Amino acid sequence: MAKVTYIIGAGASANALPTNQNLPDSLEELANSLRADSSINTSFHAFRDSFCLDLEWLAKEGREYITVDTFASYCHIKDRESLQKLKFTLSLYFTIQQFVRKKTDNRYRNFLLKLVDSRQLFPENIKILNWNYDTQFQIAASVIRQEDFTYVRTISKHTPPLIEYYHTLGGDFNVSARMDHIELTMVHLNGIAGYYFYEQTQQLLNYNLGPEGIRDINDLFEKVNMDGTRKHPILSFAFEPLSSGVNHYTRNRIPYAKKIVSDTEYLVVIGYSFPIDNFDFDCELFSAINSGNLKGIYYQDPVLNVESMRTQFKIDESIFIKHIAKKDTFHIPIELKL
Repeated sequence: MAKVTYIIGAGASANALPTNQNLPDSLEELANSLRADSSINTSFHAFRDSFCLDLEWLAKEGREYITVDTFASYCHIKDRESLQKLKFTLSLYFTIQQFVRKKTDNRYRNFLLKLVDSRQLFPENIKILNWNYDTQFQIAASVIRQEDFTYVRTISKHTPPLIEYYHTLGGDFNVSARMDHIELTMVHLNGIAGYYFYEQTQQLLNYNLGPEGIRDINDLFEKVNMDGTRKHPILSFAFEPLSSGVNHYTRNRIPYAKKIVSDTEYLVVIGYSFPIDNFDFDCELFSAINSGNLKGIYYQDPVLNVESMRTQFKIDESIFIKHIAKKDTFHIPIELKL
């Protein structure tokens, strides 16, 4: 079977969630909507009002610096406290959009249902590198198999997801010892919104997955505020040192990513523009890909055609790069069917 790796960017979720260009407007819209939401309990009004101010702050700075990512880069250099506020705001924003407002891009579900076999297993020869904070893959996969994690008095139980991913619930943070003993399908390269490192148990948890999920905005606000000082959002940026702060607990995303792409034959890039902020990280990934058995690249975007990536990442002329302009479904290479 052909070995295929997908690189997923914000454009892959554009039917449900904003791209970098549209994010400031969406942050502002959510702030206005929350202020007008009469269903929010009065006990959460102070938290709501503070969060709305943070949404508007991030929208303003995102416009000022052209993108929220560029503002995050500035905060990393000059204002670490604002960087933490940025991460909390983004994490809660994406959680509300996906699990309270139920915004989903149905292309993910369509993609998974085309690939999952009769045993309800995802193909072992397909891997995914995900640059998005969102959990669109996890939401789509829950239709087939619902992931769950419970922790009671030092005893944990994990019902694994359809797509094994890093950083997984429960979070074994000494994973370097398990590199040769774990089979991952997907790596989140920038962390995951709604997931947090919990100091009390030293584990990775979230608010939204599992049979109960989030009932409404009040349920989410209650969960966010419960023991909130011990919860740290697992969002990261490519320019941050892997050993800094909470990043230390997700430091293995790079070796895991390089491991799962090392024998890629066909690369499918969907909605990802290879931004300069991620350049060093992308170079590491392509170094691993180029040293393997790469035969071809499919680049799916309605407008962009990045033949320039051949020069950018030193891709041999013998390897084809094909532009896929359609956007109604995620591209599945014909090589997977041969």
